[in-house]
Amino acid sequence: MKPVNKNIPKSTLEWGKIYGKANAAAFDTMGWSYYSRESFDLFYPGYGDSWPSLNGAIGMTYEQAGGAGVRVKRTDEAILTLKDRIDHHTTTSWATLRATAENREKRLRDFYDFFKQAIAEGKTGPIRAFIIPPGSDPNRTGKMIRLLRNQGVEIYQAEKEFSLDGLDTYFAPKKVSRHFAAGSYILPLDQPAKRLITALMEQEPALTDTFFYDISTWTLPVAYGVEAYWTGKALSVPLVKLDSVKEPPGLLHGGKASYAYLLKWNSNDAARALAWLLQNDYKASVAMKPFEINREKFGRGTIIIPVHRNKVDLHDRLQELAGKFHVDFYGVQSGSTEAGIDLGSDRVVSLKKPRIVVLAGSPVASAAYGAIWALLDEQYGVEFVPMKLEQLRSADLREYTAIVLPDDNAEGNDFKSHIDSILVQKIKTWVSGGGTLIAIDGGAAFASAAMAKIATVKIKEKKKPGEPEPGAQQKDAKQDTAAAAKKEEKVQDELEKMMTVEQRERKRRLESIPGTILRVRLDNSHPLGFGYDSLIAVLKKTKTIYELSDNGYNVGIYTKSPRLSGYLSKENERRLEETPFLVHEKLGSGNVVLFGADPNFRLFWEGLNKLFLNALLLTPSIRNVALTAD
Repeated sequence: MKPVNKNIPKSTLEWGKIYGKANAAAFDTMGWSYYSRESFDLFYPGYGDSWPSLNGAIGMTYEQAGGAGVRVKRTDEAILTLKDRIDHHTTTSWATLRATAENREKRLRDFYDFFKQAIAEGKTGPIRAFIIPPGSDPNRTGKMIRLLRNQGVEIYQAEKEFSLDGLDTYFAPKKVSRHFAAGSYILPLDQPAKRLITALMEQEPALTDTFFYDISTWTLPVAYGVEAYWTGKALSVPLVKLDSVKEPPGLLHGGKASYAYLLKWNSNDAARALAWLLQNDYKASVAMKPFEINREKFGRGTIIIPVHRNKVDLHDRLQELAGKFHVDFYGVQSGSTEAGIDLGSDRVVSLKKPRIVVLAGSPVASAAYGAIWALLDEQYGVEFVPMKLEQLRSADLREYTAIVLPDDNAEGNDFKSHIDSILVQKIKTWVSGGGTLIAIDGGAAFASAAMAKIATVKIKEKKKPGEPEPGAQQKDAKQDTAAAAKKEEKVQDELEKMMTVEQRERKRRLESIPGTILRVRLDNSHPLGFGYDSLIAVLKKTKTIYELSDNGYNVGIYTKSPRLSGYLSKENERRLEETPFLVHEKLGSGNVVLFGADPNFRLFWEGLNKLFLNALLLTPSIRNVALTAD
């Protein structure tokens, strides 16, 4: 059952024991086998037991032989039928209801006390309130605020601008000062939802064990890429309670353009608008360098929609899209700029209409594919073709701009056992001819030099005890160190052979990366980094670590001491330092993009949506990333 989220009170855990005993007694009467306190923890707040437990209820997991069919033979030779499973679940339901009825007064009193105590904790705890400015992407911030409101969180807005000092924030190691605009969101913790707010927003969930059924951290503002602060002081700012989150209206500035319309690449909604334009056969280009026009600054990644190459309804269509996607377009009458590149520069690259394949079915992890499907289909309206391996083998790939190889949940090994050399060569030939392969997590491991050799990136081998560091100068010293390393390795091997089962399992846990938030230094002059700051956060849940690419661009590199939140051994943190998260390599006329961790994990890592969409919508058109250079 460990670890348990520290925001769940002891009374909730005591109720778990009461219900557990009631269910055990009911099963004992029937002579049925059961177990408890195994396999699952109560840590990650997104499950059907932990979320209710953070909302005053008693969350429990009842599970048996899901998807086993009508009859199944167990390992003990007993036959388990569908009727048996129905009887078992019915029995647990009645036992739980009976225990509730027998303890109804205490259950109701504890339910009331859960919220009463939460309010009291919020008045005296180390965190009194979270402050969230609208930020650089107000719509993405608003989406997170709507999510919190839907969870029952009371949210307020500042009626006036204000300043605070002594603030904490996720990326800063020290206290900071900040000026906040009117309209900034305030989440006071002296409210009934205090425990849920803390569980979702805190940077560092308290760990009581290193066994994780699920990820070890999930900090919501970090996942959304939203700026947020917290304070231990009571706020004296005039507030108004938030009833609904209003999306900023999109506008078309500058009137009807005679030359082009511009779209800043500074929001997730800009990607929605671009996808719609390209898929509906409107022409658009991307600026590889910044510029200034009509005293307005436009950064790298700005989308340029020329008037003369598009349909006559362009102005009316963009007015509609501004309102639909809540983005601003800027109409301009000339390609001449006041600073930076002109709009007709060779550093403005015409974008292809996206034609995307996403590998589906075995050996792709269903959750990894599902996140990509929902991201593209439901959230961004990006059309794609799902293909199984047998379809990919026979398909004519020449019409496609990108192929996505999602995670396989096996660090590339499932791909290795399913994809033969003939298909690998077909993919390499397609990439060389101008295609873009986007490989994620296990897909990236498979595409690396260690397996398919589509990319030249090597997987970093674990340093053996006593192994000499690269570049040692003295030959004799090298030999001595190598001999010592070999001796130490032999000692370690012998020790591992003598480990008990329990010791081996503990060693495996300690060496894992179970879903940890890491800092990444991003090259935002590269097209994959367009629209981002130079520091981002990613969630990593596999042990595969890569060497820096010698032949390509190491676009995202884990920082020194990269751990921002969650469990990570000191050894793994050292191994991760200054290794790549995101790599772009050229292969012939095409591109290979490797994500060392899944940017679309469970579709709640909103802050990295555009990073993935940069790979899909921009990279296939860009033959020469050096165009970003001065």
